Amino acid sequence: MTERLSTLLHDEASMLDIPMPEAPTVLTRGRTLRRRRRVTTALATVAVLAVIGGSVAVALSVTGNDRATDPLPAGGFGSTGAFSVGQKLYIGGQEIDWDEPIKTLYYTSAGVVVRSGEKEATDSAGPSHFTLVEPDGSRTPVEIDAGDRILGFEPDSTHVAYAEPNGSSWDVVVKDVKTGEELGRHTIAGTFTWGGWEAPPVAIDGDWVWVHFDDGWTEVAWADGAIRLDASTKNTYEVANGRYADWDSRNDIWTIRRMSNHTKVADVQLEKGWYAFFSPDGNYLNAFPNDVEKEPAVSTVIYDARTGEQRAVPDASESLGWTPDGHTLEVEDDEIRICGAIDGGCTTYPYDLGKGSVKVGGTSYES
Repeated sequence: MTERLSTLLHDEASMLDIPMPEAPTVLTRGRTLRRRRRVTTALATVAVLAVIGGSVAVALSVTGNDRATDPLPAGGFGSTGAFSVGQKLYIGGQEIDWDEPIKTLYYTSAGVVVRSGEKEATDSAGPSHFTLVEPDGSRTPVEIDAGDRILGFEPDSTHVAYAEPNGSSWDVVVKDVKTGEELGRHTIAGTFTWGGWEAPPVAIDGDWVWVHFDDGWTEVAWADGAIRLDASTKNTYEVANGRYADWDSRNDIWTIRRMSNHTKVADVQLEKGWYAFFSPDGNYLNAFPNDVEKEPAVSTVIYDARTGEQRAVPDASESLGWTPDGHTLEVEDDEIRICGAIDGGCTTYPYDLGKGSVKVGGTSYES
């Protein structure tokens, strides 16, 4: 139905001396490309739904093997993260059976929030269920009626933020996923027509929540309800943990800025026709070819969003995600690799993962 807002085909925009195309036009092209890739990759033995249109929707078919499982370190959630294969969740050395398809994994300071439901795709019909899973395997249901919405999580707190329709306005809600307490609810005005979701996307960092309406991101101080529209961020699509990418469509330079005051953090020079997503902590970018004329030599480049340093990853797994502390997390059919984002040093764990669709923490599956 819908794709994440970040389905920008900036290669086209860079060739024309005209304003950036409107989001609905870009989204339509992104949906078309993604559907075509789904059809193509479904024929492969190892099928991966391509990274396109602002989400990484991985459906990696793994077949199992005879190698013994060497578990990830128990309790090491911050440095090992979480992932799922089929209806099995792996976190902190735990292997947990899930009773319905897993849609998305969100990092918090208390553990991972699992979004699951009758159907695997986030925007499929039927409700989503949310559960906080701590590194010791304990589970706490989280009451969120989110439909197909894009929620805001941050890896250094237990907060989740989201928007709810309220007549012609919107309620911005902040909850604590560990206690279930509703911490803030504020009604704000805003027009949302570009995305097709039930409510606009939301991001959170500390005391601030941002909601992406047609005219830009509206900033909400969720503790006291102070509201400010930031029209300069109208064409800002990638936001994570208080940082955003100020994208120059004509020369593929992404200027990383702080949402709070727009101060510059660093410039990141992407390849022509490439796009990127933040790691959950906002410190790195995972870039990939989005609209290029010929297949590049590498499929992934990791950038440090604070310095602009980069590392090409020629043999990157299509199921590449992140750990909460900013390492890359790659899940293959018989091993797990946790690597330094820029230095590339890896720790590898042999793993007999069985068969099923792979979802990796730190990656968006709102598709």
